[in-house]
Amino acid sequence: MEVQQSNQEVITARELETRLRITRQHQVNLRKRGILQAYKLGRRVFFIWEEVIEALKSNEAENTK
Repeated sequence: MEVQQSNQEVITARELETRLRITRQHQVNLRKRGILQAYKLGRRVFFIWEEVIEALKSNEAENTK
């Protein structure tokens, strides 16, 4: 079995909230609206930082049209 290494930065929901300076509820709303892709492991929620940045840029571009 082959395992691939990834250089993607994985962050927790709490770290995402701190970096973006948003509340927990806002983070949950962004996930529910499909703006942010979250990954769950048990009860914990994780995000890939690069995906978050791209999703927010994409969403901002859509809102400015």
